[in-house]
Amino acid sequence: MALDIGGAETHIVELSKELRRRGHSVTVASNGGAFVPALEEAGIKHVGLPMNSKRPDKAFRAYLGICRLLKTGNFDLVHSHSRISSFICALACERYGVRFATTCHGVYDMNFLWRRLSKWGINSLAVSCDTKAYLVREYGVPPDNIHLTINGIDTEKFSPLPLPAQTSPGTGLAPGKAHRVIYCSRIDEASAHCAFMLVEKAPELARLYPDFELVIIGGGDSLERLKAEGERVNADARAESGIERDVVIITGSVTDVNVRLRSGIYKGDDGSFYTDSVFVGVSRAALEAMACGLPVILSGSQGYLGRFDPEMEHKALSTNLCGRGCRMPDAETLMRDVVGMFSLSDKERRELGRFGRDFVMRRFTVTRMADDAEKLYNGLRPFRPKKGRTDVILSGYYGFGNTGDDSLLYQITNSLKSLAPDLDITVLAHKPRRLRKLYAVKTVNRFNIIKINRVMSRAGLLINGGGSLLQNTTSQRSLIYYVKIIETAKKRGMRCMLYGSGLGPIHGEKAEQLTKTALDDMDAITLRDEGSLSLLRRLGVNETATAVTADPAFLLEPSDMSWLEYSLAEKGISDVGKTFAVALRGRIPGECDGDLIEKIIAAAAKIYETTGLTPVFIPLQLRQDLDVCRKAAEKIPGSILLDTLSPRDMRAYAGRCAFIISLRLHILIYGFAGGTPGIGLDCDPKLTALIRQTGTLDICPDFILPIIDFDPERLIKAAACAVENREIMSGILKKNADILRRRAKTDPALALEILYRPDPRLDYDGR
Repeated sequence: MALDIGGAETHIVELSKELRRRGHSVTVASNGGAFVPALEEAGIKHVGLPMNSKRPDKAFRAYLGICRLLKTGNFDLVHSHSRISSFICALACERYGVRFATTCHGVYDMNFLWRRLSKWGINSLAVSCDTKAYLVREYGVPPDNIHLTINGIDTEKFSPLPLPAQTSPGTGLAPGKAHRVIYCSRIDEASAHCAFMLVEKAPELARLYPDFELVIIGGGDSLERLKAEGERVNADARAESGIERDVVIITGSVTDVNVRLRSGIYKGDDGSFYTDSVFVGVSRAALEAMACGLPVILSGSQGYLGRFDPEMEHKALSTNLCGRGCRMPDAETLMRDVVGMFSLSDKERRELGRFGRDFVMRRFTVTRMADDAEKLYNGLRPFRPKKGRTDVILSGYYGFGNTGDDSLLYQITNSLKSLAPDLDITVLAHKPRRLRKLYAVKTVNRFNIIKINRVMSRAGLLINGGGSLLQNTTSQRSLIYYVKIIETAKKRGMRCMLYGSGLGPIHGEKAEQLTKTALDDMDAITLRDEGSLSLLRRLGVNETATAVTADPAFLLEPSDMSWLEYSLAEKGISDVGKTFAVALRGRIPGECDGDLIEKIIAAAAKIYETTGLTPVFIPLQLRQDLDVCRKAAEKIPGSILLDTLSPRDMRAYAGRCAFIISLRLHILIYGFAGGTPGIGLDCDPKLTALIRQTGTLDICPDFILPIIDFDPERLIKAAACAVENREIMSGILKKNADILRRRAKTDPALALEILYRPDPRLDYDGR
C-alpha cells in the first residue's frame, strides 16, 4: 500500500534488496513513503501509485498504472503484499496473463464485501501459521497453496555490535548509561495501545530509575495525540524533579531503526557487549531488536506474550510473535515486566540477548525469506489459455474429494509445470470449476462428451494419470469410461500415455479384451508396480513402450512441520509421534468379513490400551469414509477424527506418526515416503504390491493382513512390531522410497518428450 514504517513495509524493502542482489530486476509500486530513498539507493525502481486507498477513483487509477507497467515493462510476475493491492493486481494479471503471487502479513477485519472482493491468487505466502489459518478459514484458500515464509532480518545491519559513535541518536545519553525502553510500531489508532500505556507509566518508571528514558519509534494517525501525551509527561517531569532532558522521546517515522536499537549497546571492561535497553513490541520490530541482542517483551495491540525466552519460543512462533489469541496487554503488567527486565543481572540480560540473536539467525534471515519467495516464483503457473490449442489433457478420478487422487492431480500438474511452466493443461473432472480454481488449469466436465471431443481435436497428449483407473472391481462403468476416453483420443490423432498407474484387477474375458484394445499402440505405459506389469503381460499388450516407475504420490512434498503442529494442536494432538493412523473404508471392494471394521476398531482400542499411542481415524474419501471413521472414533474414548487434512498435510502427518493401519493406498505411500511403517489390509492387490516394495515384510510378515478370516491379534502384534522396530524400519523405508521417488521423476520428462516428439506423419515444416 505504502512504504512508511511498518513490518510489512520493511519486509518488502529487505526482500526487494535481496532479490536485486541475486540478479533479479525489481520494481516496487506503492503510494510512497519513508523507505523510497532506501529502495532507490539499492538500485530498485519505485513507481508511485495510490495503492493505499479503497476509493474507487484511486483504485482505478492504481489499476491503470499496474496495467501500464505490465503492458510495457516485460515483467515475469507480480507479487502483492496487501488486500487492496492484491485485488487491483489480480485483475491486471488476469488481463495480461502474468504470474501472480501474494503475501499475507497479518489477520485483518473481515466482512462480506472483503471476503467477496479479496483475491489471494493461486499461490500465496503467509508469514505465520495463524495467518495461514486465517486465509484458509476466511477466504477458503487451499492450505496446500499457501506456503509459510518469515520476516527476514538483515543480521549484519541489525547486530549486537555497538555503534562507532558513543551517543544515542536524539538523546544525548551515552550508551549503557540509561534504563532505556525502546518501542517500535505503527502509531495508528488500531495498533498504538502499548505506546500509550508506556507513556502513561513513564513517570512511575522515571521515579524508580532517575536515568529512565522511553524512546518510541513509528508514525501513524495517532502520532500527534501521542506526542501531546509525551510532552505533558516531559513537562511534569521537569517541574517535579527538575530533569533537564526529555523522559519520553518520540521520533516519528525514521529509517535508521537499526541505529536507534544499537544505541543502547556498549562494550564492557571485560570485552563483552552489554545493553541497558529493553525492547517492547511485536513481530518484525521485535525480531530486529533480537538481532541486535536486546532483551524483548512481546506486547502489541493483538495480544501480550511477555518476556521472550526459550520457554516462549514455540508460542511466539505460532502467532508470528504478535500474541494473537493471547490475553490483551494492560499498563500494570507491562510496567511489571519492564521492571523485571531491569532487575536482571548483566549476565542474565546478556543471555536473553544471545538467545534472541540465535533465534533470529536460526529462523529469520533475509536469505531464508528470499529463498521462500524464489521457490514460490519458480512454481507459479501463468493461466494464459492458448487460443486454438491445448497441450495436455489429463484424465483420472479427479474432483470427487478423494485425497489420494487429488494429490495425484496436484503432483502430476506440478511435475509437468516444473519442467514446462507455460504448459497448457486441461483436466477432465468432476466439479470442474473448483479444480480450475485450485490448480490453475483448464477443466472440462468429465461427462461432457461434446466439449471433450472439441478439446481433443486440438490437443497433443492424453495422460491417463495416476491411480488404478483401468479396473472393474469397483465398477464396470468406470473401466468402460476410461477405455472410451483413450479410444476417442486415439481417433482424434492424440498421443496417449498411461502415467505411473496401477492396472487391474480386471475380471472377465470381455473386460480384458476391452483393456488390451485400449492399451495397444499407447505411446508410453508407465506402471507403479510389478503386479501391474504381470497383468499387462497376461493381457498380451506390447511391452515396447512400457516401464515400471512408481506412483506419482511419492513426489508429493509434505507441508511445513510448524503448520502441521499448529493445525493438529487445534485437534488436540500435541505430539504426532504419540499417535497412530487408521484409515478405514466405507465401501470395501471384494469379499471380506462382515464384522471386519468392528474387529479393526477393537484392535485399535487394544493397541491404545497397551502402548498409550492415540488412534487417529482418517477418511481419505470423505463421501465414502467419513461416517465409518467418525463412528470408529466415537467408540474409542480419547481417539481423534482427522477429516480436514489436505494432501500435503496428510503426507506430513503420515511421515511423523508411529505407524499406519490402512484399507487405503495413498496414506501408506505417504508414510512409506516419510519412513513410517504401514500395515496394509489386503482389500486390493495394490496394497499388497506396495507393502512388498517397502522391504519390511522380512521384519514382520503381518504387515499385510487378509480381510477374510481376519485375526485382530495378528494386527495387534504387527503394531507392536512396528513400534519396537520403527527406527530400523524407518531407514529401510526411506532408502526404498528414494529409489521409487527417482523412478517417479522420469514420468513427467517422458510425457513432455512424447508431447514434443516430431510427428512422422508431418514433413519438416510441420505440415
